Amino acid sequence: NTPGISIAKIQALLFDSSASLSHQHKKEIFALLSNYLIRKLNQAYTSDIADTVFQLYSWALEENIIFQENKLHWQQYKNLISIGLRIHKVDVAEKWLESLQHQLEPHERIEAYSFNRAQVCLEKKEFSEGISILSNCKFSRVLYEIPARAALIQAHFELYSSQDEWLLTQTENLIRYVQSQNLAETYKKSYLNRFRLFKKFLKASSQRELQKLKAEVGTTQPLSRSEWLLSKIDQRMLTEYPPVQ
Repeated sequence: NTPGISIAKIQALLFDSSASLSHQHKKEIFALLSNYLIRKLNQAYTSDIADTVFQLYSWALEENIIFQENKLHWQQYKNLISIGLRIHKVDVAEKWLESLQHQLEPHERIEAYSFNRAQVCLEKKEFSEGISILSNCKFSRVLYEIPARAALIQAHFELYSSQDEWLLTQTENLIRYVQSQNLAETYKKSYLNRFRLFKKFLKASSQRELQKLKAEVGTTQPLSRSEWLLSKIDQRMLTEYPPVQ
């Protein structure tokens, strides 16, 4: 069995036996499963793992085990909205965005809400609004700053794909920023792989280069958010190098 399938079976067993477990035991199992699954998701995206994470977080909310003294950690808020968006449950993600913001620590609320509101805007293709939010925020945490800068580049690409020089410069700046940060090695590699591959995408000038890049994206690990880049490679190959009828 693959790790994703075995974890899904463990999770199903957890849900089935939930009534017989103490609140503390549920919290401990949730922490173990969620940490493992999110690491897997950041290494290489699969829809099976993403669905499993979504189910796990939905269960944790229902069981009220995601809160600590009725407060929600900013990272869990970010994870909730992110996983909802990644499996395209935008309505659910937006509901969580609004309904859970008041359970964040007051001093973290504005930053957390602004970051995640921008992510929702991008998923809804409200790129101008997303750019406006991100351009007017100064994020204090590296784990906001890196994906926020990546989201800003992505939104600009969606609206102004012809701005190759600006996109390339911003991507190179982001690569240098990630290199300068003290991050866990897996996270750092995942981000660097993602941005270096996007840089190659911007510089690709033939169908052969795009096909080679698509294959590289498919085999590179760890690699976060590969699904977006693959969709843009496919879109560009179709529009710039359509198949001969």
